[in-house]
Amino acid sequence: QHLAVKVCRVQADSEKQRRAEREVRLPGCLPGRPAQPECFVTVSCGSQWKIALKLNHANVLALREVHIDDVYIYMVMDLCDGGELFDRVARGGGLGEDLARYYFKQIVAGLAYCHEQQVWHRDLKLENLLMVEKSTDSLVKIADFGLSKDAAEMKTVDASCGTVSYMAPEICLLQPGQVYNEAKAD
Repeated sequence: QHLAVKVCRVQADSEKQRRAEREVRLPGCLPGRPAQPECFVTVSCGSQWKIALKLNHANVLALREVHIDDVYIYMVMDLCDGGELFDRVARGGGLGEDLARYYFKQIVAGLAYCHEQQVWHRDLKLENLLMVEKSTDSLVKIADFGLSKDAAEMKTVDASCGTVSYMAPEICLLQPGQVYNEAKAD
């Protein structure tokens, strides 16, 4: 099994805030073992990893472990050696119908699973779809849950987010105070 590490800076205004924000128990920090500070992720970077930790599907990039020091959060996840679907489409000048259908079924399966778990990705684009291998018949994995939201923690959504070039029209046309359906927008 090949793994990759993503690093992000811990963001907390103070040590007091950092202690108060520790709330997400991580894999490798087993029940019955004393909880160590590195067994938790801060909310400032934690919401995306809290979401990623609850997802377990063949077409969703798996978060395996998280380690934290005073400055950085190190996220260990599956390595996707095949690169982004964007590069594969751009390099080949598009995809044939059969190959597009093969990838599309995987994307829909992963997204349906996320929605069953009440998770809205909110930034689904070719750059966030990773190929496990360089081969044509590679698995596709949905990645980068940085803008994602857990429906259980949400109120109404009236703020647009994501990459403008990939946004659903109803989000681009959103007027101040209007809300939209995130599941449909995904």
